Amino acid sequence: MTKEKREKTIKVRVTNSEFDAIEKRRGNYSMSNFMRNSALNIEMKEQPDIKLADPALIKNIASVGNLLNQIARVANLHAKAGYPIEVARLNIQIKSIENLMKKVVSDAC
Repeated sequence: MTKEKREKTIKVRVTNSEFDAIEKRRGNYSMSNFMRNSALNIEMKEQPDIKLADPALIKNIASVGNLLNQIARVANLHAKAGYPIEVARLNIQIKSIENLMKKVVSDAC
């Protein structure tokens, strides 16, 4: 069974006060889900609070992503040039990523 894709868009203009009232009522639902469920009279259960990610955590995760990209880039460049991939060097970089992730997790807790 395939899920039907949502391809149609409905645009609605509201006043500032109407927008504020909708924002207040929608709780943790996305605006799209709230408006769709309201228009279709679908019962909405209370959503759990969504916790925002700490900007420092996001920065650390981005650093990890950058390190992974560097590892992949080096490995691909070596492979394309016909050089053997330096497994020991890659292992060192992977270990540094592992250590960084442990730090990120311990700092977040």
